[in-house]
Amino acid sequence: MTTRNMNFLLKVVIATLCMGSSFPTGKYLISYENMPPFLMGGWRFMAAGIFMLLIPVFTRGVQAIIPTSEGSVAKGLLLTAVVGASRA
Repeated sequence: MTTRNMNFLLKVVIATLCMGSSFPTGKYLISYENMPPFLMGGWRFMAAGIFMLLIPVFTRGVQAIIPTSEGSVAKGLLLTAVVGASRA
């Protein structure tokens, strides 16, 4: 088996473990800890977002997550705010 195939297999196993553990965890938190389902979903969404944000920071540096437009950070932030506000 090549390194590329092993890398893919490892990613599939990790994804399966993460997705497979969400049902029993959710069942426990909703049933025994009386956690509201939407609160639990919100926390999972935030945790996943932070995790996905950290991946490019560790692989390509902080500059990879700073929005830019035509080389300008100010334009990039403004564009991000306008697009975010128009979707709300």
